[in-house]
Amino acid sequence: MDGCAKSTVQHGLGSMTPLMEPDANAMFEEMKSKKGPVGIDESPITVPDRTGQIWLAADEDTTLVKVAASRAEAVLREIFPFFERPLTADGYRPYRNLFKTLQRCWAHISRESESQVRIARERSGVSSTDCRDAQARHDRLMLIYHEAKEMVTATPGQCDVLVQRTIEVARTYPEKLANKIIAAAPCTRLPSCGTGACSRPTTTPKGICAARYCAARSAAR
Repeated sequence: MDGCAKSTVQHGLGSMTPLMEPDANAMFEEMKSKKGPVGIDESPITVPDRTGQIWLAADEDTTLVKVAASRAEAVLREIFPFFERPLTADGYRPYRNLFKTLQRCWAHISRESESQVRIARERSGVSSTDCRDAQARHDRLMLIYHEAKEMVTATPGQCDVLVQRTIEVARTYPEKLANKIIAAAPCTRLPSCGTGACSRPTTTPKGICAARYCAARSAAR
Protein backbone atom coordinates (compact mmCIF):
# COMPACT_ATOMS: atom_id res chain seq x y z
CA MET A 1 0.00 0.00 0.00
CA ASP A 2 1.69 3.18 -1.20
CA GLY A 3 1.59 5.97 1.39
CA CYS A 4 0.08 3.74 4.09
CA ALA A 5 2.20 3.13 7.17
CA LYS A 6 2.78 -0.43 8.31
CA SER A 7 1.45 0.45 11.76
CA THR A 8 -1.80 1.67 10.18
CA VAL A 9 -2.30 -1.61 8.36
CA GLN A 10 -1.55 -3.60 11.52
CA HIS A 11 -3.99 -1.49 13.52
CA GLY A 12 -6.69 -1.98 10.89
CA LEU A 13 -6.22 -5.74 10.87
CA GLY A 14 -6.27 -5.84 14.64
CA SER A 15 -9.53 -3.92 14.70
CA MET A 16 -11.18 -6.13 12.05
CA THR A 17 -10.26 -9.47 13.58
CA PRO A 18 -12.78 -9.43 16.48
CA LEU A 19 -15.53 -8.37 14.08
CA MET A 20 -14.83 -11.26 11.68
CA GLU A 21 -14.23 -13.92 14.32
CA PRO A 22 -17.91 -14.94 14.86
CA ASP A 23 -18.40 -15.53 11.13
CA ALA A 24 -15.13 -17.47 10.91
CA ASN A 25 -16.17 -19.67 13.85
CA ALA A 26 -19.55 -20.34 12.25
CA MET A 27 -17.87 -21.35 8.98
CA PHE A 28 -15.53 -23.66 10.89
CA GLU A 29 -18.43 -25.42 12.64
CA GLU A 30 -20.28 -25.74 9.34
CA MET A 31 -17.29 -27.42 7.69
CA LYS A 32 -16.98 -29.82 10.65
CA SER A 33 -20.60 -30.90 10.18
CA LYS A 34 -20.34 -31.63 6.46
CA LYS A 35 -19.75 -35.10 4.96
CA GLY A 36 -18.58 -34.31 1.42
CA PRO A 37 -15.01 -33.94 0.13
CA VAL A 38 -12.68 -31.22 1.35
CA GLY A 39 -9.36 -30.01 -0.03
CA ILE A 40 -6.49 -29.00 2.27
CA ASP A 41 -3.06 -27.57 1.49
CA GLU A 42 -0.35 -25.65 3.30
CA SER A 43 2.41 -23.30 2.19
CA PRO A 44 5.32 -21.61 3.98
CA ILE A 45 5.17 -17.91 4.80
CA THR A 46 8.03 -15.66 5.88
CA VAL A 47 7.84 -12.29 7.60
CA PRO A 48 10.86 -10.25 8.73
CA ASP A 49 11.34 -11.91 12.10
CA ARG A 50 9.72 -15.34 11.78
CA THR A 51 8.47 -18.10 9.51
CA GLY A 52 5.28 -20.11 9.58
CA GLN A 53 2.64 -21.83 7.46
CA ILE A 54 -0.54 -20.72 5.76
CA TRP A 55 -3.13 -23.52 5.83
CA LEU A 56 -6.16 -23.61 3.54
CA ALA A 57 -9.23 -25.84 3.67
CA ALA A 58 -11.91 -25.56 0.98
CA ASP A 59 -14.98 -27.31 -0.32
CA GLU A 60 -17.63 -26.27 -2.84
CA ASP A 61 -19.11 -23.61 -0.53
CA THR A 62 -16.52 -22.51 2.02
CA THR A 63 -12.83 -21.61 2.22
CA LEU A 64 -10.98 -21.33 5.54
CA VAL A 65 -7.47 -19.88 5.89
CA LYS A 66 -5.37 -20.26 9.02
CA VAL A 67 -1.86 -19.12 9.90
CA ALA A 68 0.17 -21.39 12.18
CA ALA A 69 3.73 -21.69 13.41
CA SER A 70 4.37 -24.99 11.61
CA ARG A 71 2.94 -27.76 9.43
CA ALA A 72 3.10 -30.32 12.23
CA GLU A 73 0.44 -32.99 12.59
CA ALA A 74 -0.67 -31.45 15.89
CA VAL A 75 -1.48 -28.20 14.07
CA LEU A 76 -3.63 -30.04 11.54
CA ARG A 77 -5.47 -31.83 14.35
CA GLU A 78 -6.31 -28.49 15.95
CA ILE A 79 -7.21 -26.24 13.02
CA PHE A 80 -8.85 -28.61 10.49
CA PRO A 81 -10.27 -31.66 12.33
CA PHE A 82 -12.40 -32.81 9.41
CA PHE A 83 -11.10 -36.37 9.51
CA GLU A 84 -14.39 -38.07 8.61
CA ARG A 85 -14.57 -36.21 5.30
CA PRO A 86 -12.87 -37.48 2.12
CA LEU A 87 -9.72 -35.40 1.67
CA THR A 88 -8.09 -34.09 -1.49
CA ALA A 89 -4.43 -33.31 -0.73
CA ASP A 90 -0.83 -34.12 -1.52
CA GLY A 91 1.05 -37.01 0.05
CA TYR A 92 2.11 -35.23 3.26
CA ARG A 93 2.21 -37.90 5.97
CA PRO A 94 -0.15 -36.23 8.51
CA TYR A 95 -2.89 -36.27 5.88
CA ARG A 96 -2.37 -40.00 5.41
CA ASN A 97 -2.27 -40.54 9.17
CA LEU A 98 -5.43 -38.65 10.11
CA PHE A 99 -7.91 -38.94 7.25
CA LYS A 100 -9.70 -42.19 6.54
CA THR A 101 -10.13 -41.41 2.84
CA LEU A 102 -7.48 -39.61 0.79
CA GLN A 103 -7.80 -38.52 -2.83
CA ARG A 104 -4.35 -37.58 -4.08
CA CYS A 105 -4.23 -34.07 -5.50
CA TRP A 106 -4.24 -33.93 -9.29
CA ALA A 107 -2.74 -30.43 -9.34
CA HIS A 108 0.41 -31.74 -7.63
CA ILE A 109 0.50 -34.76 -9.92
CA SER A 110 0.08 -32.55 -12.98
CA ARG A 111 3.05 -30.43 -11.93
CA GLU A 112 5.22 -33.51 -11.41
CA SER A 113 4.21 -34.85 -14.82
CA GLU A 114 4.95 -31.49 -16.45
CA SER A 115 8.31 -31.47 -14.70
CA GLN A 116 9.19 -34.77 -16.34
CA VAL A 117 8.39 -33.27 -19.75
CA ARG A 118 10.61 -30.27 -18.98
CA ILE A 119 13.48 -32.45 -17.77
CA ALA A 120 13.29 -34.62 -20.89
CA ARG A 121 13.26 -31.51 -23.09
CA GLU A 122 16.28 -29.99 -21.36
CA ARG A 123 18.19 -33.27 -21.32
CA SER A 124 17.47 -34.59 -24.79
CA GLY A 125 15.88 -31.81 -26.84
CA VAL A 126 12.29 -31.08 -27.81
CA SER A 127 12.33 -33.45 -30.78
CA SER A 128 13.84 -36.39 -28.87
CA THR A 129 11.96 -39.63 -28.33
CA ASP A 130 12.14 -39.19 -24.55
CA CYS A 131 10.58 -35.74 -24.75
CA ARG A 132 7.84 -36.84 -27.13
CA ASP A 133 7.02 -39.84 -24.94
CA ALA A 134 6.90 -37.71 -21.78
CA GLN A 135 4.62 -35.18 -23.48
CA ALA A 136 2.32 -37.89 -24.86
CA ARG A 137 1.78 -39.58 -21.50
CA HIS A 138 1.24 -36.21 -19.81
CA ASP A 139 -1.39 -35.33 -22.41
CA ARG A 140 -3.14 -38.68 -21.85
CA LEU A 141 -3.18 -38.11 -18.10
CA MET A 142 -4.61 -34.60 -18.40
CA LEU A 143 -7.26 -35.78 -20.85
CA ILE A 144 -8.58 -38.20 -18.20
CA TYR A 145 -8.51 -35.47 -15.56
CA HIS A 146 -10.46 -32.98 -17.67
CA GLU A 147 -13.02 -35.60 -18.73
CA ALA A 148 -13.67 -36.51 -15.10
CA LYS A 149 -13.76 -32.87 -14.05
CA GLU A 150 -16.50 -32.11 -16.55
CA MET A 151 -18.75 -34.87 -15.22
CA VAL A 152 -21.74 -33.79 -13.17
CA THR A 153 -22.95 -37.32 -12.50
CA ALA A 154 -21.44 -40.67 -13.38
CA THR A 155 -22.54 -44.28 -13.36
CA PRO A 156 -20.37 -46.87 -11.62
CA GLY A 157 -19.45 -48.17 -15.07
CA GLN A 158 -18.22 -44.76 -16.21
CA CYS A 159 -16.17 -44.40 -13.03
CA ASP A 160 -14.66 -47.85 -13.55
CA VAL A 161 -13.56 -46.88 -17.06
CA LEU A 162 -11.84 -43.73 -15.77
CA VAL A 163 -10.08 -45.69 -13.05
CA GLN A 164 -8.82 -48.28 -15.53
CA ARG A 165 -7.59 -45.62 -17.96
CA THR A 166 -5.80 -43.81 -15.14
CA ILE A 167 -4.05 -46.99 -14.03
CA GLU A 168 -3.02 -47.80 -17.61
CA VAL A 169 -1.44 -44.35 -18.01
CA ALA A 170 0.19 -44.60 -14.57
CA ARG A 171 2.03 -47.74 -15.63
CA THR A 172 3.93 -45.73 -18.26
CA TYR A 173 5.46 -43.48 -15.57
CA PRO A 174 8.41 -44.13 -13.24
CA GLU A 175 7.32 -46.14 -10.20
CA LYS A 176 7.21 -43.34 -7.61
CA LEU A 177 5.00 -41.06 -9.70
CA ALA A 178 3.00 -44.05 -10.94
CA ASN A 179 2.01 -44.90 -7.37
CA LYS A 180 0.85 -41.33 -6.79
CA ILE A 181 -1.25 -41.38 -9.95
CA ILE A 182 -2.85 -44.67 -8.96
CA ALA A 183 -3.68 -43.15 -5.55
CA ALA A 184 -5.38 -40.31 -7.43
CA ALA A 185 -7.47 -42.66 -9.57
CA PRO A 186 -11.09 -41.86 -8.68
CA CYS A 187 -12.66 -44.54 -6.53
CA THR A 188 -16.07 -45.81 -7.63
CA ARG A 189 -17.01 -47.43 -4.35
CA LEU A 190 -17.40 -44.65 -1.81
CA PRO A 191 -21.11 -44.35 -0.94
CA SER A 192 -20.72 -41.06 0.93
CA CYS A 193 -19.87 -39.06 -2.19
CA GLY A 194 -23.47 -37.88 -2.48
CA THR A 195 -23.94 -38.48 -6.20
CA GLY A 196 -26.12 -41.55 -5.85
CA ALA A 197 -23.92 -43.35 -8.34
CA CYS A 198 -21.60 -45.01 -5.83
CA SER A 199 -23.78 -47.40 -3.94
CA ARG A 200 -21.47 -50.38 -3.68
CA PRO A 201 -19.47 -51.18 -0.52
CA THR A 202 -16.17 -49.39 -0.10
CA THR A 203 -13.28 -51.55 -1.25
CA THR A 204 -10.68 -48.88 -2.03
CA PRO A 205 -9.86 -46.66 0.97
CA LYS A 206 -7.77 -44.10 -0.93
CA GLY A 207 -10.00 -42.15 -3.32
CA ILE A 208 -13.38 -40.58 -3.92
CA CYS A 209 -15.94 -40.83 -6.70
CA ALA A 210 -14.97 -39.61 -10.16
CA ALA A 211 -18.06 -37.45 -10.25
CA ARG A 212 -17.05 -35.57 -7.10
CA TYR A 213 -13.28 -35.40 -6.73
CA CYS A 214 -13.08 -32.57 -9.28
CA ALA A 215 -15.10 -30.25 -7.05
CA ALA A 216 -12.79 -30.68 -4.08
CA ARG A 217 -9.67 -30.32 -6.20
CA SER A 218 -10.95 -27.20 -7.93
CA ALA A 219 -11.79 -25.60 -4.58
CA ALA A 220 -8.34 -26.29 -3.18
CA ARG A 221 -6.33 -24.94 -6.12
